Amino acid sequence: MSKFSEIIFYELPKLEGKVNKFRSGEIKIENLTDEEKWCIYMKYRHEERAVDLLNQLCQEDVFMHAEKAVSKVSRNYKWWARRMSEIKAELDYNQGINDARREGERKGKKQERKMWKTVVADKDAVIADINTEIADIKAENARLRAELEKR
Repeated sequence: MSKFSEIIFYELPKLEGKVNKFRSGEIKIENLTDEEKWCIYMKYRHEERAVDLLNQLCQEDVFMHAEKAVSKVSRNYKWWARRMSEIKAELDYNQGINDARREGERKGKKQERKMWKTVVADKDAVIADINTEIADIKAENARLRAELEKR
């Protein structure tokens, strides 16, 4: 949570009293706070008994836009559901590729470490072979010098 977020809890069952008071004429829409209006809109949007209240709410610009957006989503629910499924499939596919790439990198690094261990382990054998060759060459040189001195 950041310092820019705020969580407000509303007890939606308590709105029942406000809706009943509106229906009985005890309160008018002007007596409701903006938060109460939004909560009533969200809770009672599909209820027949709150149609008058919702009709008055939808006269306000904010609720007109909200109602248009909600009805568009409702009308295009299958399209939205299909699109969300496509997006999820694309995200899953990309995650699979990303996971495979990471696994490949991990295996590549493991193979590289193994290869270098082999190279490092073999260096001692290579150095021993080179030293043997050098010793053989020195021995051959010494033999040839001795032979030259005899002549």
